[in-house]
Amino acid sequence: MKHTPPFVDETIRQIVADGVTRLYSLPMSPLYSRSGTAAYHLRVRKALAAIGANIPVIEINDWHLFPNLVEAISLRLRTAHQWLSSTNRSKATVLFTAHSQPGSPQANIEFIQAFSELAKAVADQASCQHWMLAYRSAGPAPQTWLKPDVFDRMEEVAQEGGKAVVVCDLLSLTENVEAIFDCRINSRLKAKLADWSLFPPNF
Repeated sequence: MKHTPPFVDETIRQIVADGVTRLYSLPMSPLYSRSGTAAYHLRVRKALAAIGANIPVIEINDWHLFPNLVEAISLRLRTAHQWLSSTNRSKATVLFTAHSQPGSPQANIEFIQAFSELAKAVADQASCQHWMLAYRSAGPAPQTWLKPDVFDRMEEVAQEGGKAVVVCDLLSLTENVEAIFDCRINSRLKAKLADWSLFPPNF
């Protein structure tokens, strides 16, 4: 891992010590990005170079439409919908989110395409009719980040008479502090301002 043990550098040293002759690099995010998955691949290669290990590395990307992944996320989405009242369920909007990326849309074409494709696949699998894309966790100005922001989308839904929102993150397969705050804690606070129903506490 990048921020907590076992760190990439430590794991690479152990791999080399174990006599591994081929390495597969699989970042646990289905959406390829320069600052995310590409950075992890680079970290692996730098760690190998730092100890002079000449091991071939096979980088695994473009697995965002893997059927089991789509099914797992769609199951979470269907479960979240069941927490809403029958009245609000029919008027709910799903906001598919991912960590915003620095730069313009033109500089993030691959990321945006994968994000859009995964959202559509999950929505289709979950028979979800009302959904939109939104980004979270953007950095501060003046740097440019991908938009629209998830909170802006929530306001848009409220202005259009929406009664409930389900926030479904597509970037993080495991819980992390950033995703928990943006998708759960801060989004619930935002929803309270509109007196909405939102996703269940553990979604």
